[in-house]
Amino acid sequence: MAVEERSSTEPEFKGGFSRITIITILYSALVLIPIVIFSSLYSGASIAGAAPYIMIIIITQMSVLLGRKPFTRQEVLVAYVATSVSATYTGMGVYAIFNTYMRSAPGIKIAPYIPEWAAVQLTSPAYLQRTLLHPDWIPFIIVNMGTTVLWYIANMSLGLMAGQLYYDIEKLPFPMALVGVEGVITLSEREEKRIRYFTLFLIPGAILSALIYALPMVSAAITRRTGITLIPVPWSDLTIFIDAVLPGSVFGISTDPLAFAMGFVIPLEVCVAMLIGAISVSIAGNSILYGFGLLPRVYRGMSIAMNYTYAYLDFWASPMIGLAIAAALTPLLIHRDTLLGLLRSMKGLTASQKSMGYVSPLRLITLYVACSFGTVLVTLYLCPGFIPYAPIAIIMGVAWPFIFVIAQARGMAVSGVPLNIPYIWEGILGMIPYNGVDIWFAPLYTSRMVGIGSPTAEWAGTYVMAKLTQTKISDIIKAWFIALPITWTMVWMFTSAFWTLAPIPSMFYPFTAQTWPMNAAITDLYMSKTFTTALNPLLIGGAALIGVVMYIVSSLLKFPNFLMGFVLGASGYIPGSVSIFIGALLNRFLLKRFLGEEWNKYKAVAVAGLTCGEGIILGLSALFTVISNSLMTIPY
Repeated sequence: MAVEERSSTEPEFKGGFSRITIITILYSALVLIPIVIFSSLYSGASIAGAAPYIMIIIITQMSVLLGRKPFTRQEVLVAYVATSVSATYTGMGVYAIFNTYMRSAPGIKIAPYIPEWAAVQLTSPAYLQRTLLHPDWIPFIIVNMGTTVLWYIANMSLGLMAGQLYYDIEKLPFPMALVGVEGVITLSEREEKRIRYFTLFLIPGAILSALIYALPMVSAAITRRTGITLIPVPWSDLTIFIDAVLPGSVFGISTDPLAFAMGFVIPLEVCVAMLIGAISVSIAGNSILYGFGLLPRVYRGMSIAMNYTYAYLDFWASPMIGLAIAAALTPLLIHRDTLLGLLRSMKGLTASQKSMGYVSPLRLITLYVACSFGTVLVTLYLCPGFIPYAPIAIIMGVAWPFIFVIAQARGMAVSGVPLNIPYIWEGILGMIPYNGVDIWFAPLYTSRMVGIGSPTAEWAGTYVMAKLTQTKISDIIKAWFIALPITWTMVWMFTSAFWTLAPIPSMFYPFTAQTWPMNAAITDLYMSKTFTTALNPLLIGGAALIGVVMYIVSSLLKFPNFLMGFVLGASGYIPGSVSIFIGALLNRFLLKRFLGEEWNKYKAVAVAGLTCGEGIILGLSALFTVISNSLMTIPY
């Protein structure tokens, strides 16, 4: 029987943290981390989303072979989340090396001004010996890893609160969290019907992934040349067919099978709204703006990725901020019962929440404010010249992340697609007269494209998965925070080992050789304020007002999630929205017709199977690439 999205009775929550969790964390850290790091350096491919499925299949099969009793769904979910840490939080060492590389890259104007807590000096033995295992890295570790813990606690606090707000109170569907739950239950309980659908889609997922991802990676590893590509990744760029008619616009179709599969579980009206939003910006909007000369850095025939970047810098960043604010706050202000429900929950925990090991919303808000404000204090300490702009740091480090994460969580709640509004911090720094380089490296908890990353609402999905599997959220939090230091230790050691093996960037790691010089140059343009954008308050306010009107009108027409779907499509790459919409049409007019009502019950299982099939092939391909290239003669 498929997972019920709501239960009329209070479920009994069980723990999932056990010795097998510790074993899984250690095993995944030793096995997954080197594959993930090497894959990112060698080809740029990310297997972070697929890696947890690979690890869960391994441990569940090992338990069967060893005669252990079957894993409970709680144990599998806790292991899944803990394994996700090992697969996802692997970039700190590479970030440290990239910052140091910028000191030596030719033509980088900011090189002399990079602070020592962001990268070691070129005269340091740590750089000369190409190692991260040296005391000169201690300032970087203290600043970046220490404050990143504050980031993660802030993410957890906001995510859990958003999960309760949108799932318990507003009762939104969280379609991709449901896919994860079905994968967990299928791999733990192995019900025959679930296994059939899981396997039925695992096989085509594996075959398509072999053609799309494995063939280029494996052929490149074997021939030591550019791999064989039959299907372009990550999308097929079809701009040439539309740019002749609508100059400045872009169009494409995502080639990732999961993009199409997401359309199976996302409500059709949300898929339609996403497509409308994508067309409104990437085709109609860009073409109009280009005709009026408002996109000065966009030219005809530009790639989708470059068009997206320059169009946002020239115009779209400000309107998207306004639409995101409207999408996050308008539903809460108009449907005050939702917000009042959250406020009432601050009085105390229900019996169900207590058995779940949940943290009260009041404590979550306290943790969020303390951690986000903590990053403000650290930023001002590291960048004393920025103290006159402390109010900006507080707004961007405390207030904006709250709005952004709440909006992103709503996007996940209605579609499973996280909201992305790029270049906000870059735009703010472009508006003020502060020219110090240090602020770009400061660990302020805010949205950014240049630097250490952006706040996320990932814990909202984790909260929903815990509710649907009756797993104590306290056990998930415990496993997550045990996995984090183990992951960082292994990341630091393995990244250092890869750096010792060959310089980064170099042709030994071709993705870095191809992209790092460009990334360093672009980063330099931002940080030197040669290439930036200034946010327009009128555009932000006008877009927010339009967003409010859109929400009111769509709600009256019984499509309350139209605004969020529109913003998701407008703020993302158009190929993703196109493929999701195609998947929704396949679901409505093909799969549902041929498989009947049973398809509605098990389609989330099918998407989980396809995801798993793709993950297995990606993991095996990355492992083959690691082994193959480790046998190469090291060039000295």
